[in-house]
Amino acid sequence: MRKTLLSASVGLAFFTVFTASGTAQAAGASGTITCKATGVRGELDYKNWQSNSAGSTIDLGLYAYDTLADGHHVKIRFVSEDLNGYKTYWPWRSWYGGNDTGRAWYTYASNGAHGLYAISLEVARFEGSTKLNSNLCG
Repeated sequence: MRKTLLSASVGLAFFTVFTASGTAQAAGASGTITCKATGVRGELDYKNWQSNSAGSTIDLGLYAYDTLADGHHVKIRFVSEDLNGYKTYWPWRSWYGGNDTGRAWYTYASNGAHGLYAISLEVARFEGSTKLNSNLCG
């Protein structure tokens, strides 16, 4: 009898945890932000975004496309803002492949104690380390 109750308790606990985690994952928002500037086009695909949930993680797909045959390279980055209005400019991702080519990066960001209230995408065209033009979308 004890073994049966223990097995039933473990099974119920597993079912409860599994069901709760499935519900939490379904609650996160998903979507795409597109952004253009002269010579560059980008996209940010995001999944599992919970803007008011401290400590959660958002899954990111960043896509940069070079749209001009001008000898310059393109960069893209994720930008987040917490509930206090503090913006985090995440590291640039660079692409040197040339006109009509692009690159994808898959990563994640953790929002810390103050949540990810807003998310954005910045695209830019560079000559070396000099930013020639950019646009922030989102």
